[in-house]
Amino acid sequence: MLRSIFTLLVAFGTTLTTTHATDVNCEICRAISDAVERVLVLNSTSSDTYSGVAKRLCHFLPEDLKHTCQDSVRQLPQSLYRCAVQEVNLNTICSDPEVGMCKVPTRPLTRVQCKNLPGYTHTCAACKFVVGGLEHYALDSIPSVTASLQSVCSVRFRDPTERKQCETFVADQGETAVRVAVSRLNAQDFCCAAGICNQPPLYVDKISPTNFAHSSDTNPPPGPVSAMMDGALKSVDL
Repeated sequence: MLRSIFTLLVAFGTTLTTTHATDVNCEICRAISDAVERVLVLNSTSSDTYSGVAKRLCHFLPEDLKHTCQDSVRQLPQSLYRCAVQEVNLNTICSDPEVGMCKVPTRPLTRVQCKNLPGYTHTCAACKFVVGGLEHYALDSIPSVTASLQSVCSVRFRDPTERKQCETFVADQGETAVRVAVSRLNAQDFCCAAGICNQPPLYVDKISPTNFAHSSDTNPPPGPVSAMMDGALKSVDL
């Protein structure tokens, strides 16, 4: 009888320890994701950080297309970058199955309107080029991104023990969280949903009605600028 009670107490104590560790990691994850989202939103609305990076992407295009690219990037609405941050839904990162630190997401920041954004001649190609380039940049810079997350620990957590827990969490889970966040932003889907590009209409193959295919996804139809921008993303290295 005593042995059974002792076994139950040990098991109960282990469960409490595991639950406490999970709660701590959840709170750390939420604190980091909240801080990162607020910084990204601030940069997207009060500075030219994103547009500056976007313009630098144009340098990887052939010389005769750089000017057209930069003009197209300048025509992109500033709200595009705020909407891109919103699209990632950082408030749900910690509860994403791939991260698995929390059971439920936190309340999101105030949502902004991201439909029917203005588009011009080459802004569809520019939107996909810029958003795709930012995705590429984030994935190619994961070590520096996770190092930035470590700095959040120093600012957010004053207590040395909590700061160390935060740094350990970033070291163990930071790369996974970054990859999950980036995977949520698809350039083509985002630019079409924002209204800058036309949604590609579906049509039915007359020979095989069960097969669906997409027509052109650019507006206007893809030309040399669109093709060169898409090709440049394969070799861009910021």
